[in-house]
Formats: sequence, C-alpha cells, structure tokens
Amino acid sequence: MKILFISHYSELLGANRSLLGLVEGLIAKGEDCTILCRKSGDFTAVLEEKMIKHKVIPFQNWADTFLFPGFWLLPLKHLRNKQLMPQLKAFVEGVQPDIIHTNSSVAPVGAYLSEELNIPHVWHIREFGKLHYNMRFFPSHDNMIQWMKKATKVITISKAIQKEVIRDHFDQWELVYNGVLSKEKVLKLQKQKEVLRQKNSPFRFLNIGMIHPKKNQMEALIAFHKLLEKEENIELHFVGSGRKVYTQQLKSYIAQNALDDKVIFHGFVKKPESIYLESDALVMCAKYEGMGRVTAEAMAYAKPVIGYNSGATPELVDHESTGLIYNSPSELIERMEYLVKNKEKAKEMGLRGREKALAEFTVDSYVNNVYKIYKEILSDS
Repeated sequence: MKILFISHYSELLGANRSLLGLVEGLIAKGEDCTILCRKSGDFTAVLEEKMIKHKVIPFQNWADTFLFPGFWLLPLKHLRNKQLMPQLKAFVEGVQPDIIHTNSSVAPVGAYLSEELNIPHVWHIREFGKLHYNMRFFPSHDNMIQWMKKATKVITISKAIQKEVIRDHFDQWELVYNGVLSKEKVLKLQKQKEVLRQKNSPFRFLNIGMIHPKKNQMEALIAFHKLLEKEENIELHFVGSGRKVYTQQLKSYIAQNALDDKVIFHGFVKKPESIYLESDALVMCAKYEGMGRVTAEAMAYAKPVIGYNSGATPELVDHESTGLIYNSPSELIERMEYLVKNKEKAKEMGLRGREKALAEFTVDSYVNNVYKIYKEILSDS
C-alpha cells in the first residue's frame, strides 16, 4: 500500500506530530509512505533525520485568519495552486499512491489531485476553522464543504469537530482520536516511580501549546495570580512559542505584578516529557479545541486536566473523574484551588486519566484505526 500525505505547515506542532506518529506506525507495518510538504522547517528536518520520504513543493493553503495579511492574499494563493498543478500532478504520478491523505482542512491540493488523477482521498479534519482561529476559506466555506463531500472518507479527531464542521453535510466520516504516546510508553510510565520532588515543593500548574490569544493563556495567568492570594506555594509553567505581541502581553502582566519567581516561560520544548512528569496538573483554557493533543498527553502522563467547557475538551476530560471542567474565570480559580488543597484527589484523577489515555489515545490504536479505513477503501475500489 502506498500512501501520499499532504502536510499543511512546516512546524512540528500538534497536527504534524500526529501525522509523524501515524506515518512511523504505518512504515512499521511495512507500508510505503511519502509526505508532500508546502515548505521546509522543523517538520521536514525530522523527516530527514528519520529518513522518511518527503518532497517540498510550495503549494498554498486556502484558508487564513480573517483580515490578517495572508487573508487578503488568498485569491493569489488560489492562482498559485493552479500554476503548480502540472508539477504536483507529475510528482504524484511518480509516487503512484493508492491513497492521498490530507492532514488538515486548510490544504486543498489533495482534493484537487484526487479528482484529477482519480485516486481515493482521505481528508483529516482537525480544526474548527472560523470558531477557533477565525479562519475563512477561499472562495467560501460552502466551497470547502463541497470539496469535502467528494472525499472518499473524512476523518474527524473528535465528536465536537463532527458536530460543528461536518454536521449533516455528508455521511462518509469517521471518528479517530489522535494518538499521543505509544501503548508501550504509557505502560512503561505506569511502572515508573513518581518523580521525587522536595516535600514542600510548589504545586506546579502547566500550560503547554502555541502561545496564542485563542489558546487563552491570559485567563490561566490571571486565575493563577488571584489564587496566589490564598495559596502561596504554587507555580505556573508556560511551554510553547507563538504570537510575539501576545507573549509580550503575558510577560508584561508578570512583570507588573512581580510574578517572575512564580511564572516560568520555557519556550518551545521539543521533548516535554520531563516537564509533564514534574508538573501536578494541566490547565487547558483554549476555546474550541479540536481535540487537545496536550490534554491527552497530560492524561497519559497521569496529570489531571482543568479544561474549559468548550470544543472537544469535555469530551476528553471527565469532570471530577479524570480532571475538572470549568465554565467561567471564577470557576477556573476554584478548580485550581481544589487541586492544590486536595493533592491526593488530584493524583487519583491523573491515574484515571492515564487509564483513559491507554484505552483511547495511544499511537497504536490511532494507527490501527486509520489503517483499517485504508484497507476498507481499497477493498471497495
């Protein structure tokens, strides 16, 4: 089986990390995988390091944040994709894939190539689009849906994505949760002794992911600041990079309120395992999270998650079982305070979260579920 994957960006963030795990799992099964990338970056560097076949052709995405510079260029990007079609077709004809698999709703070229070359198309929908990043599609959202209807199979990463994006537009969709760690890794973590920290070490809250207003790190920061009035022995750790202006707003708030010794910025961390292990709870404040890869990762590392009641977060986090769901800034403070005051309860939630991650969010089940879809497609063709 030959599969050609379409990757829509060059960073090694959630969607590409999920894609990498899928491709490695398929290669381990003996399948032939190639990845088409729109530009070079951290992702292609990892592909080179792992000797995974890939090609860079500068195709364009058909969606961008409303009124941002890239939004105004969408018509030109559409023309650029038309110009690149002969080169893209020649590349795909050279690969001769049995299936084209597009890794995001924002990349249209997989759909175009599927129609031109009569190759089955799997479309992986990972984002809410307009709701999350205020993305707009060119020439319209309805056009995107019409193209999606032509896909052989559409994969959604959560029921929330299905409900909001797919709705009742078509039936050929299937839910497959992202895999975040291998089953072997999670089982190894189960046997691993807890990271020893000093007896009176601070309760450490973690927020991990792209620094972006839609990820709502400011809400976590303000809640943490207010909690400090009641609980002094706490810390907040931010892991990730992103919007420079928003990052500066967060750092300005920290400086103005003398929080430098309580709030730590780590920047982007390629392998965050030690940070997860040394934390006590994850705070997920993003609204309209498509699935929340870091939510599932935290659960795999046996950390309770405090998550906003939106998007797929309440689908992953079972309130008062694997974590806590909140609906307002005041509730966020209450949830954080509860975990600080009830450390044993927090550990119990974390352990139940790990069991759920082992059952639903391993790379093994992710790969097997997608592989099953491929085999069904080819058996029907």
